[in-house]
Amino acid sequence: MKLTGKIFDNNSGFTLVELMVVVGILSVLATLVVGGVTGTKTRGEVSQVKTDAATTFTAAQNYNSSSRTKEWPEYDLIWTGNDSFWYLGTTIPKTFVATVGFSPSSGASQALTSHTALKFTASTDVKLTSGSITTASFVPDFLNTAPDSTKASASTSGGTLPEYLWLFRKGSAGLDDSGRSVQVYRLNDKKDAYERVYP
Repeated sequence: MKLTGKIFDNNSGFTLVELMVVVGILSVLATLVVGGVTGTKTRGEVSQVKTDAATTFTAAQNYNSSSRTKEWPEYDLIWTGNDSFWYLGTTIPKTFVATVGFSPSSGASQALTSHTALKFTASTDVKLTSGSITTASFVPDFLNTAPDSTKASASTSGGTLPEYLWLFRKGSAGLDDSGRSVQVYRLNDKKDAYERVYP
């Protein structure tokens, strides 16, 4: 029996269309995997921030109560009068903090009375209850340094801004310290505004 060459002439390779379909499917799968990993990382980061914030507030209360002058580890938030805020050396456009609830008067520069910036590296001469004067640095009980979230930054339309804002919200009764709380805001996914993640 004589074999012809036809049996061996059939090309069983992929067509261009089939290859394009496979590449498309792989691209979709890769996007889903990367998105899932990124989302998990963000959720884990926010969860850590919430834990850090609760512990930080307890540490800040202890810092405050150890001083006869009742100082807090904080710096003023300055409304520049030019549609922006001065946050620990960074100018933040007002539009980015529209959801924070700042209510400054337009015009002259002034410190906000409703919020202050929580400063982890605050260092000041504090009159301790023992009566001696010493330099006390605020460091949360659970850390030797500030949380990583306080160091993160991101590129936005308003320039390079902190990924997170760590703030004190003063009490509503005369804006005193009785109702003080820690609030943490994070740049949203679009990087065009801050959204509250704690409490």
